[in-house]
Amino acid sequence: KVPENVVFIGYSKGTPDTMEYLINNPEMAARTKAFITWVGAARGSYLAQVPYEQIKDLDFPTIPDGISRRTEAFMRLLAPFLRLNERALRRSSEFDLKAAVHALLPEVREEFLAKHSHDLNDLNVPIFSLTGSTDITRVPSSQIQGLLALDEYDSNNDMQLTQYESTLRHIPMATHLGRLHANHWDFSFEAWPREYRLTSPNLDHTFPKQDTLIAMVQLLIETGMID
Repeated sequence: KVPENVVFIGYSKGTPDTMEYLINNPEMAARTKAFITWVGAARGSYLAQVPYEQIKDLDFPTIPDGISRRTEAFMRLLAPFLRLNERALRRSSEFDLKAAVHALLPEVREEFLAKHSHDLNDLNVPIFSLTGSTDITRVPSSQIQGLLALDEYDSNNDMQLTQYESTLRHIPMATHLGRLHANHWDFSFEAWPREYRLTSPNLDHTFPKQDTLIAMVQLLIETGMID
């Protein structure tokens, strides 16, 4: 059953994807009660610059029934512990990794916001942001280099995004609800199986995801945005 009204939750790249969707489908605004950016890459990520430079001139062939070895290798580079189940992947022939990483470049996201901030605000959709902050003792081993790189910009980063990158403070309809003590993966990932942990001690991801989501729903109910 198609719901009459919806609430969008954009995790990581899901935030800019949702913003682009709403801009391109403004008729959805009347049915959208709220938009939650869940450590969302609203302004992209400084960490996208290096992988994009590495792949921008590469060819990623598409195949009818799965992903190419080059595509799989790059996906594992972005997420070293990723387990790819070909049977679970859908529409893999439509994957466009270069476009996906390019969309996370800070200059691309800033250009989008410079053009569409007023349009987003005029949709009258309340935007609530949750951001994360972590330190070197609480990140997976493979993410330490990224954390240290982001420390040059903001020591309160979640190992993927700075506070600036994951908020939309300049948009009146947007509210930053708070900075939570968790790394970027804690907000979404379940605990890794032991055989995939290698040397990393920080893959339990015990952040209370369900409780946080319940609190968000309660906030929307208490403010009258949803029943």
